[in-house]
Amino acid sequence: MLKCDGYKMFRGTVKITPVNGRPAFDMTGDWLSKPDIPGIWYCKPKVGFTESFGENIMSDFREEDGNHE
Repeated sequence: MLKCDGYKMFRGTVKITPVNGRPAFDMTGDWLSKPDIPGIWYCKPKVGFTESFGENIMSDFREEDGNHE
């Protein structure tokens, strides 16, 4: 995980478990946490738009180990 000035970033997959009863799912992409918005992570998948998720519904962080463009 990259860390700089309070920002955190990694490329990988996170398990998302919604609190509304919907089934859990894996989200893969480039993840970013901003220091001015604690507890929220943003994910930009390879295809689609950036989405945000609260840490309270996130688990099983799996970081990729290579550069993939």
